[in-house]
Amino acid sequence: MTTVASRQVDLILQSLDQLPTLSPIAVRLLKITNAADAEFDEVIKLIESDPALSAKILSLCRRADMGAARSITTVRRAAVMLGMEAVHSAVLSVQIYELMQQAPGAEEKREHTIAAFDRAGFWKHSIAVATASEMIASIAKQAKVSPEEAFVAGLVHDLGKLALDWVMPRTYDKIVKQAESRQQVLSAVERAVLGLDHHQAGKRLAEHWSLPHALQDAMWLHEQSPSAMPEVPTRNVVGVVAVANGLCRRLMVGWSGGADGAEGLIDPWCNALGVSATDLAEVANKLHESVADRCRLLGVGEHTPEAMIVESISEANRRLSRMQDQ
Repeated sequence: MTTVASRQVDLILQSLDQLPTLSPIAVRLLKITNAADAEFDEVIKLIESDPALSAKILSLCRRADMGAARSITTVRRAAVMLGMEAVHSAVLSVQIYELMQQAPGAEEKREHTIAAFDRAGFWKHSIAVATASEMIASIAKQAKVSPEEAFVAGLVHDLGKLALDWVMPRTYDKIVKQAESRQQVLSAVERAVLGLDHHQAGKRLAEHWSLPHALQDAMWLHEQSPSAMPEVPTRNVVGVVAVANGLCRRLMVGWSGGADGAEGLIDPWCNALGVSATDLAEVANKLHESVADRCRLLGVGEHTPEAMIVESISEANRRLSRMQDQ
């Protein structure tokens, strides 16, 4: 890498370090839930200190696939019935989504990227990958990945794209347009123009937020094949997200930019995780309905499963048209 290119990368990374940090509630929650002596009451009081957050958490928990979950009326009851990990996952998901929606200058930068970076589609894809990751983790018993952890990992997996869009909206707009118009893999165009890609940007953002290693690795390594992944504790979390990402891109749920570089990872990671073709088909059949529900709860517009299926078909037709034009 030349001196000029190296300097550009350093400037981008420094800009990423200037992005907003997680709220004090999210930071404190991460610290106490990762501690060996985490106090149940302390976690409950922390969540209850924010009434708006508590209300949204209860809404999310009531949608859990458990009959008893519908009777949950307090954060404490949610934690007792669903488990602290489920509540922790819900809190982190809400906090990250709301932060990324409220960053300084987000509205102005939306205007620069409306033609290329589809923010609504981006969040729909992120929630789809989160939802698929949760379902895959529930099925892949031998992988021993918590469905709650898988959901958050899927939600944050592509935040490096949003971070790059924030720190350099005009340049990133051109990168996305090139990848879209020429049907190139987005990360390859990013590296050619910037000297780094959204995986590295995501890793830097995750470190900036002091996220757990499993989430950091999901943001950084979710497009790695099983053969390229070292035997580390986070390996299966990354694999679950890789399968979910490939599946959502195959089904064209939401927007993720450029040509698909993830679908080829589905089979090797399914084999590594013990996920059968029947298992994956079951996830695919439930995905649109589950994503529509999660989008509504997190405030990403009102969607019906039928409308989401129509959107997926429309996107498939647009992609085919672009390929024919080329």
